[in-house]
Amino acid sequence: MVLREGDDVFARLDELVGHEAIPAAVICGFGFVRKATFGFFDFQTKQYRPKTITDLDLTNLTGSLA
Repeated sequence: MVLREGDDVFARLDELVGHEAIPAAVICGFGFVRKATFGFFDFQTKQYRPKTITDLDLTNLTGSLA
């Protein structure tokens, strides 16, 4: 699957899984990310603190779909 600038990664993966009737899969990829939000865990408050970062080189995307 090829994503273009402005594509929603999760929406496109959901579309692909539904269209191809994929019950489970492993994904991997790399590329450039315009904007990503990460949750950094604060051990003192026991909560995730979201932080949005822009213009990133994504050197590794690994995960599973189920």
